[in-house]
Order: sequence, then C-alpha cells, then structure tokens
Amino acid sequence: MLLTRGIGEGRELPAPSGINTQPKAVQAGIVIAILAAIAGGTFVIAGPFFDALRGSGAWNFSRPTWPLIGVIYLVAGVAHFTELEGFENITPPNGTWGFWYTPFSPKFNVIWTGVVEVLAGAALLLGWLLPLAGVRRASAPGGAHAAPAPPRRRSP
Repeated sequence: MLLTRGIGEGRELPAPSGINTQPKAVQAGIVIAILAAIAGGTFVIAGPFFDALRGSGAWNFSRPTWPLIGVIYLVAGVAHFTELEGFENITPPNGTWGFWYTPFSPKFNVIWTGVVEVLAGAALLLGWLLPLAGVRRASAPGGAHAAPAPPRRRSP
C-alpha cells in the first residue's frame, strides 16, 4: 500500500488502533464510550470525590509519575507542530458518525490541542520542579481546596 501524506485521502488509511476500519456504527459506539469514560473520570477526579482522593495512598503513589506524564504531554504537544499533517490526517472530518462537528479546521484543532498539551506538560513539570528549587506554591485562592475563613466576631 502506498502511503500519501496530506489531507483528504490519507484519512482513509487504517489507523494504528484499527478503529477506522470498523463499520461506522461501531466507530461511533467506540467514540461515545471513550467520551463517556472521559466524562466519568472527570466527574470522579474533579467532582466530590477529589477531596477524598487528594492526600490518599493512591494519590501519593501516583505523584512520582507526574514529571513523566509532563514530559509525555510536552513531547506530544511539540509533535502536533512537527508532524502537523499527520495529526490533521487523523482528525475525523466534520459530520463523521453523524455527530462529530467542530467549528474549526483540522489544522486549527491540531494547533490548539498542541498548545494545550505543551501547557499541561509544563504545568506538571513545574509543579514538580518548583519545590525542588525551594519555591513554595501559593495555596488555592478559593474553592473547595482553600482553608475556610475564620468566623467573624461581632462586637457587643
């Protein structure tokens, strides 16, 4: 099989995962399942269970992996720019599966997701490197993780 770089027909090449070789209904089911898993994981991690998880054994066990994850995000983000056409080719065309629509071009989607991955990788690395450099991070300015304000006393 001759591989052709570029937008369009390159999208017809089999993906490494093989998802795009499945019938359209199976592809849609896989994408919906992935999106549901991401939504469920987000709810668990950022929802009411976050405070229970933070500081636990599982949390502390995962902390040493954060710099590695940061490097992976950085490398993946940079790859969005060095392999722009390849990433554009794996972007599903608008209308795929009857529900996949984005207001932007595949190129713009690849660029903005690359920027987000570089920023996320940098944040993970800085969160690990700053304490090593003796820099203390500020506590949360508000929300669920900030210490509650002391009660106000009323004068008689």
